[in-house]
Amino acid sequence: MRLSIFQILYWPLDFSFVECQFKSFAHLFIGQFFFSFWFVGILCISWMLVDGYTCYKYLPFFGFFSFYSVFW
Repeated sequence: MRLSIFQILYWPLDFSFVECQFKSFAHLFIGQFFFSFWFVGILCISWMLVDGYTCYKYLPFFGFFSFYSVFW
C-alpha cells in the first residue's frame, strides 16, 4: 500500500489507517517512525511560535529524540 502525503501527516487521526498499519511488524515500525516525526514536528512548530531561536537551537536534539523514539 502506497502512502500519500495526507496519510503520512494525518494518519494518527485516521483510525482505519492505523489499524491497517498494525497488521505486521514492518507496518508497525513504519507507522511509529512516521508518528514520531509527526509528533516532534507539531511540538517544534508549537515551540517555534513561542521562541523560534530556542527551537532552532535544539532542533538536532529533537531529531535525535525522534530517531530514538522509533526504537523505544
